[in-house]
Amino acid sequence: SSGGGDGTPTGANSNSNSSGGGDSERWTHRFERLRLNKASPATLRVELASVRREGLLNYIVADDGSGGGSRTRWQKCRLLLRKAGKGEGEGYLLEFYIPPKATKPRVSIACSCVMDVRTTTPLEMPDKENTFVLKLSSSLEYILETVDSLQMRSWLADIQECMGLG
Repeated sequence: SSGGGDGTPTGANSNSNSSGGGDSERWTHRFERLRLNKASPATLRVELASVRREGLLNYIVADDGSGGGSRTRWQKCRLLLRKAGKGEGEGYLLEFYIPPKATKPRVSIACSCVMDVRTTTPLEMPDKENTFVLKLSSSLEYILETVDSLQMRSWLADIQECMGLG
């Protein structure tokens, strides 16, 4: 029989356990250093302070040059309206995080590039309520859908205000 028969570990086992403690301490120290390097608290603080509005919305892109008829399907995104940081220019940015849990925005739009933001007409969106259009200087249009009319009006007001700020 290997071991003491009373459940005590063999000599090889106890050796690996005692050295394992040291390895695990070194590993956690390494992990802690990595975690601190990856997201410095200073940048996180700036980001949180600069966020003006954030929410989950559905959107589609309506491109003027697409020729009509071809409707793309609605996608879920996390929309973030925030003050531009150092090196990002002046004013505010609208960032689309797709999927919503993404850590980096897939689309980032300067509010100064937004030509118009308005509610959609029943003709434009007969089957959807609480939708608004974001018209860009590049002739791209984003149609966004919120959960209710209050959210839609809040997004409209905030985006319109930020358009005037740069």
